[in-house]
Amino acid sequence: MIAIHAIKVLVLVSIPLLFNALNRSNADDTYELIESRNGIEIRQYRESVFASYSNSQDNSSNFSELAEYIFGGNEKRQRIEMTSPVRSNMYGKKEMLFLMPETVTIENYPAPNNERVKIIQTPARLTASIAFSGYADDLTCGKMKLELIDILTQNSMGYENDFQTLIYDPPYKRVGRLNEILVSIKNN
Repeated sequence: MIAIHAIKVLVLVSIPLLFNALNRSNADDTYELIESRNGIEIRQYRESVFASYSNSQDNSSNFSELAEYIFGGNEKRQRIEMTSPVRSNMYGKKEMLFLMPETVTIENYPAPNNERVKIIQTPARLTASIAFSGYADDLTCGKMKLELIDILTQNSMGYENDFQTLIYDPPYKRVGRLNEILVSIKNN
């Protein structure tokens, strides 16, 4: 009886995880996985276009301003597909970035109605990332950043100070959340 109950629980837990994996079809495909080692991934990102917003407040207002842009708050009143992950810089000013789908380029993006929403193009870069589950609060992100730095240092890999938090899931999702800390690495 206990074994049957355990199997039912396993199936009930697995179904949302399966849907979550299938739902990641709009996840960031702007990189090539170079290798996985010591709990991190080395990735080569291609040049990408982002909608960016920063302020001195918190990231929730950054999200709202960017969401307004992709939901039609632009000169063409064009809705733009929401992509995953949402990025937040862990350095400098509080900045959040939404990756634009491939159909939106630096040449054809609809101009934002909000002058503080910027469309930026980032260059190709080599990165290292470390994944973690749960909510991406400041304490957890700080610990994961230190863990990533430790792994990079142990492997004699130089890095820039451009750490970002990547958040793949909406805030209402409680189980099976995926987050990452990402940083550019130096070609050694």
